[in-house]
Amino acid sequence: MKNKSEATKGYIEILLAGSLWGCIGPFMQGMSNLGAGSGLISLMRQGFGFLMMIPVVLIGCRGFAKLKVDRKSLFILMLMGLFSEAVFNLCYSAAVTRVGVATAAVLLYTAPTFVMILSRILYAETVTSRKVLAIAVNLLGCTLTVTNGDFSGVNFAVTGVILGVLAGFFYATITIFGKYISGDVDPFVMCFYNFLFGTFFLVLFTRPWNLDFSLFSPRFCLLGAGIGLFGTVLPYIFYMRGLSRPIETSRVPLIASVETVVAAVLGVALFREAFGPAKLLGIALVLGSVAISNPSKKEA
Repeated sequence: MKNKSEATKGYIEILLAGSLWGCIGPFMQGMSNLGAGSGLISLMRQGFGFLMMIPVVLIGCRGFAKLKVDRKSLFILMLMGLFSEAVFNLCYSAAVTRVGVATAAVLLYTAPTFVMILSRILYAETVTSRKVLAIAVNLLGCTLTVTNGDFSGVNFAVTGVILGVLAGFFYATITIFGKYISGDVDPFVMCFYNFLFGTFFLVLFTRPWNLDFSLFSPRFCLLGAGIGLFGTVLPYIFYMRGLSRPIETSRVPLIASVETVVAAVLGVALFREAFGPAKLLGIALVLGSVAISNPSKKEA
């Protein structure tokens, strides 16, 4: 009974993380309108996230003693910062440039498939027909939610598609890496090192010293702080706390995909994006995929 209660808490925390990630759009749009490219926005997210985690670790962990982790965990955290943050952001940005936002977003939602496959290999989680159906329904739902049923902007340039699928794969690795060390490392510490290494590698890749520093107005920095707090620190804390509980790894990205629903609702409310039957059906399918992924009594 205790494990079931803990698992429920974990799934709720993953849901909260996905909901907060869905709120990133207004911050990104504001920074983009001020002249920031995707690389700088990613760097601002990671950088502000790292800075904000310093007092969080200091207070939440009662000092920095817990930052001392074993070499294996530190290596995994470094890989997480490199692949799940830096390389993921670079692949996704490059995919958007080559095939457009809609196609790149759809390809990103191949992540649940990668998580299911990797969870089977690494954690011996069973692949059931229910899970496969849930992933298929989720992918269709995300596609309809993002495109609103209009596929005229969908572009299947080979290089862009490859980069989009790679983005989906690297997006999936945060769940795999996070689950792998969740029993050994405090969630606050995981977030701290994830942002630290993510910032380090993004600095190497984006070379911010070549940027136009006139972009860094008070408004721009305020937006950076907002995306750092609401789009990075809070959702990652919820996400890592959720992964530390006895939950089924392959269900995690399906629940986190509520991000798509929140982003769609905010897009309609704040930016007057088109809202039609296809988008409504897509939202229903995304939420339905979460219900489908819930194991039956026989599977539980």
